[in-house]
Amino acid sequence: MPRPIPPGRCRTWTFPLSINLAGTLAGYDNDSFGMNHGVVRNRKGTITLLDAPNAATGDGGGTIANAINDAGQVTGYYLDGTYAHRAAHGFLWTP
Repeated sequence: MPRPIPPGRCRTWTFPLSINLAGTLAGYDNDSFGMNHGVVRNRKGTITLLDAPNAATGDGGGTIANAINDAGQVTGYYLDGTYAHRAAHGFLWTP
């Protein structure tokens, strides 16, 4: 599920939603193709993208990381299916 940021990709925006006591942020970004990716950024600035295996890959699809606890576990949801027929599914990511 986690992967490094691909070189040369333009990020349209990044939106942090949660921070833990270690200073690690969780949130999401929307790339130049309109797809959402969960984001975890540690205190040193290292960024990891979280893409759920069954998340939709088109415009408005993808993975949203909502919260992170002090153990570094991230919760959120991903959207599957086509644009007109998407369903949300929760996930828990453990580093």
